[in-house]
Amino acid sequence: MKTTRYLKRIDSAELDRERRSPVPSEILEAAAPIVERVRIEGEAALREFAERFDGLATDDPVRIERPELEAAFDALP
Repeated sequence: MKTTRYLKRIDSAELDRERRSPVPSEILEAAAPIVERVRIEGEAALREFAERFDGLATDDPVRIERPELEAAFDALP
């Protein structure tokens, strides 16, 4: 049986490195209507925003591969 682990032990030095500053309020305000539309309209709204902001082609699947996702996470301030 395969065991999936969701938690890991970290030491205090790693904890300090993992801390991130909060998202600025103007960014949250700008994102709120997008999040709300996706919450209400689901994949149709998600696809619209992905086409508009990320250049997703109309017939492309809405999916981000793990290496691309990890690179985006690592690039966060």
